[in-house]
Amino acid sequence: STATEPVATRRDPSPASAQLDAMWVKPQEILINSLLWVVERANPFFCLQKRRGYGEGRGFAALFIGTIDNIRDTKPPPFRILLQTTSSDFSYVVATATSLGDITVDWQWLEEQLLPILETFEDDLQAMDFARAKIHSLVALAMYDEEGEEALDPEAMKFKEVEERFLKQFNMPEEEKLVNYYACGYWKGALPRQGWMYLSVNHLCFYSYLMGSETMLVVRWNSVIRLELESAKLTEGIVVETSEKELHFSMFMSSRETFDLMGQLSKLAIREVLLGTTRQDHESFLSALRAASAAKTPLSKVLDAKKQTEEYRSYFRLPSNEVLDGFCECTVWNPAMKSPILGRLFCSPNYLCFASKIAGLVWLVLPMREVASLERHNQPAPSPLQNALLITNKKKNTVAFASLEERDQLFVKITSFLGQSRESPVAETPFIPEPALCYLNPAPLSPHQEARESIKENLWDIHFSENGRGVSMYRTRDLVDLTTKGIPEKYRVEVWMVYSGALDQQESQPGLYSELVQRSRKVKCLAFEEIERDLHRSLPEHPAYQCDRGISALRRVLQAYALLNPNIGYCQAMNIIASVFLLHANEEEAFWLLSAICEQMLPEYYNTRVVGAQIDQVVFEQLTAKHLPELYHLLKHQLQILAMISLGWFLTLFLSVMDHQTAVCIIDCFFVDGAKVLFQVALMILKLIQQPLLLARDEAEAIAVLNYFITNIGKKQPQESKLLTEERKPVPVTISELLKQSYEMYGFISIDTIEKMRNSARLVVGQVLMTSSKKSILRATMENAKFTRPELESLYMWFEEGHRQASFWGHGATFQRMSSTCSKQEPTVDLERFSMLFRYLSPWGFGEHARVVAQRAFRLMDRADSGQLNFHAFSQLFGVMSRATLQERLKLLYTLHVDKLTNRGGSPDHVIESEGLEVGVEVGVEAIPEEKKEESRGEREEDCGLSPLHALYSPPPINQREYIQLCKTLYTLLQDSTDEQTLLQAMGRVATALLLAGERNTEARLNGDVGTAEEQPSTVCSSAEDDIMQDQPHNEESEGDECSTGDLVTTTCETNSDIDQERRMPANDANSETTPRLPSNDAVSETMPRLPSNDANSETTPRLPSNDANSETTPRLPSND
Repeated sequence: STATEPVATRRDPSPASAQLDAMWVKPQEILINSLLWVVERANPFFCLQKRRGYGEGRGFAALFIGTIDNIRDTKPPPFRILLQTTSSDFSYVVATATSLGDITVDWQWLEEQLLPILETFEDDLQAMDFARAKIHSLVALAMYDEEGEEALDPEAMKFKEVEERFLKQFNMPEEEKLVNYYACGYWKGALPRQGWMYLSVNHLCFYSYLMGSETMLVVRWNSVIRLELESAKLTEGIVVETSEKELHFSMFMSSRETFDLMGQLSKLAIREVLLGTTRQDHESFLSALRAASAAKTPLSKVLDAKKQTEEYRSYFRLPSNEVLDGFCECTVWNPAMKSPILGRLFCSPNYLCFASKIAGLVWLVLPMREVASLERHNQPAPSPLQNALLITNKKKNTVAFASLEERDQLFVKITSFLGQSRESPVAETPFIPEPALCYLNPAPLSPHQEARESIKENLWDIHFSENGRGVSMYRTRDLVDLTTKGIPEKYRVEVWMVYSGALDQQESQPGLYSELVQRSRKVKCLAFEEIERDLHRSLPEHPAYQCDRGISALRRVLQAYALLNPNIGYCQAMNIIASVFLLHANEEEAFWLLSAICEQMLPEYYNTRVVGAQIDQVVFEQLTAKHLPELYHLLKHQLQILAMISLGWFLTLFLSVMDHQTAVCIIDCFFVDGAKVLFQVALMILKLIQQPLLLARDEAEAIAVLNYFITNIGKKQPQESKLLTEERKPVPVTISELLKQSYEMYGFISIDTIEKMRNSARLVVGQVLMTSSKKSILRATMENAKFTRPELESLYMWFEEGHRQASFWGHGATFQRMSSTCSKQEPTVDLERFSMLFRYLSPWGFGEHARVVAQRAFRLMDRADSGQLNFHAFSQLFGVMSRATLQERLKLLYTLHVDKLTNRGGSPDHVIESEGLEVGVEVGVEAIPEEKKEESRGEREEDCGLSPLHALYSPPPINQREYIQLCKTLYTLLQDSTDEQTLLQAMGRVATALLLAGERNTEARLNGDVGTAEEQPSTVCSSAEDDIMQDQPHNEESEGDECSTGDLVTTTCETNSDIDQERRMPANDANSETTPRLPSNDAVSETMPRLPSNDANSETTPRLPSNDANSETTPRLPSND
């Protein structure tokens, strides 16, 4: 049978809406004789059926049918009505229901309203056509809701139903968005278990039901260390590896589609781990997900659009905020080749870009701000300008895009973008940048060098005359050949600026560098101090950096970029790269070239953990293992220097190991052909010195071989090495020969191949950094922790889960707060997740006041008011609550009720107005005259530098209202104790005596003398005690009035002498209707977030890890009982 989806919901069963009350579905043709259904009722035209095995418990039929439904993902409603005739073997499903009562209503309506009409037809086929038309009309009416808005189409309704089942099945919160789901098999042992794979934004989940046996898997994307396709086990499958296990899935309908989507989701998750969860692109992506969910758009389309936009920006070296709008097939006329080139035209708000079908043949970038005119043009066949758009830039150069199928729509789109583009304002006080430093003291060229430069200039002049100049020039394959031969100094900076995208950025933001230089003179930051330390380490042997002129220019460039991109600020190696740029370009050009390197060409390299360089280290090791296996084994496993040498090469673009005049030629190719050049050159260097390296006896000799070869590239007279014999010295080469051979040997390695390998390596690096970060945090916390190492690791796993939930399902305000606290990549939790962990793990996490205590504890430990709490503070707090002495725990509880420490200027959590007490007067302190407070103030100033949990910390006194709230919290914590009544009686007496003593002490200090206890009226004690006991419920004999919301009935006492004898304790009678009762330990407050239970039927959200053996488990802390 075929599952069908209802298109209308049941409404009020009134006669006027009787037809719309049924769950009508679009008639679908099925076979009558189905073994999965049992006939309950029948007439000549309709048949009511029940799903076989429904209501039979765990019998064989129920298990078998459940298995089939799970494999096919049908799970149809257990009741349905078929439209049928005796003369046909086919019938049509017209109604479905989940209960016998609902389907009976439908059946009665059909018998009373439709069956009499059908019996008047002589031809059964005509009767069936009429019935189907009637059902179709009901379905059409049901497609609109009561407000007249169109409802979801059946496919969208199907996905929504699956998403709801996914959330319920795996107990996920509503914020967890399902992206897509696929039927597949999970290999558990030697046999596959057929089921369904669910891919959400943060998790990979799998569910299988086979003859009563369930298999459930939950894997976080940020825990995946390997994701690859494999051709094994009958069909092509997917391997998902974590640090704990390896999972194999196969039998997909489209394994490539599934694998690509899994790769996107894992890449997104691991980027959050490596670069922080608060990056602007992540926030915008989450906003896009929420907008797509509200607009009922499949989230897979959002991910596809994100992937295409990233590829678009990377290929054309565009700004990080550019978003692809769409693309279409077309041709572009190439004036150099005198022929049309087939390719794709990409359109975004600020750019028009073209890329040929043949990779690297022709590509083009047209900024919208450069467009002077746009016109439609059409010539009859066989002209190459059919359905063409002619775009003329401000330099009077015209580009013709032809063979556009939707030319008019594209014309309208480009016109709208042109209307939105604006010229950027120029700074009012432009800064005159320093010219290129190499022109200050130019070295004379030999006649041979002048001749070579002249030849190169002529070749480049021809190229520019054919393809144009500037941002809008045609970029062709010939450019790579010209670059390997060398770029003349006259055109070097121009080529760098154009092909890196720096020229486009400079022209789109004129005057920005001048503004940043002016700002750098007025502000100070930590990055500036790091810059000052490295200024004199940048090419110290070059004359330009032995004087203040060069150092000052380098300082301005680095400081300006630190202000432009505070997320990066300053990173080591940026000074070396910028210093070389300043030798060939003026100050502003060097600034934009540095920006292009850090943000477009090597976007993950320059940060506190040089993540991009570590990723490329892994990629380079994989390439070396594939192409130079013997050398890889030596350098990786025996000498263990492969990672060390590649890090310096890539991070400084070979400038740290080569003469800068030689390395500049590699930078030429890097700007033109991208990051693949770094891998080509590195592989070629190892290839050329493979034999001497294989003969190396130790690490020192291998490094000597490398240094000898690299330092002598391009030198006519190689430098001597005392560590190497003549037979062990590699043969030196020129830089042109090195580049040419690298393209011949390894030019087939494309940037697409590099990106795929980077995605795989990113998972490995992410897990290594997460493990390293965890070890360092635990090592620092163990110094003053009250937990053992295993207990602290368990606590960290719970804390990390709270951090992940905050990053997964937090709101925009949470991300904004986390952005200022995640610079060290340390996990933190917000107040909401802390409250959940407090209720779940803390020995104080129960009772009526648990929410308030959790909020106060969070504010107490959040001394920076960042809205986030790190693990060190978290573990200290829980250590005192769980393992400290009684005195330390009492001091902590006392400190939590000091408003000035926990509210930081905000309003108190509870305002208690009690008759007979002066609210807000501090016991023994606030009423003291000013001249008597100096000693107390000095003590507080000494304590302000200590943590509130420090043993020497002395908390300030509290006022009466805070003291009463403290007593109420203590009453809550004493609930359900073994000797509850005795404890509460003792607490009441002690609390009353302390409050009375505080009042007497205050009055004595105000009056200048000390009174006696007998001078205090007994009614004061009685009134004070009643206020303290305000939250204490009375038993059936109490005569107090019913309390307001959140308070309990006050226990009354007639005289002070009757306190010990007449104190009535709270009743535990469950039948009491007038007295609200404090919840027990397992009661859940409806007003505060609580961690969900591990009940399979629980729908609470969000959920911490369960202890299911089939899921990613987190050990639980030992009980404090």
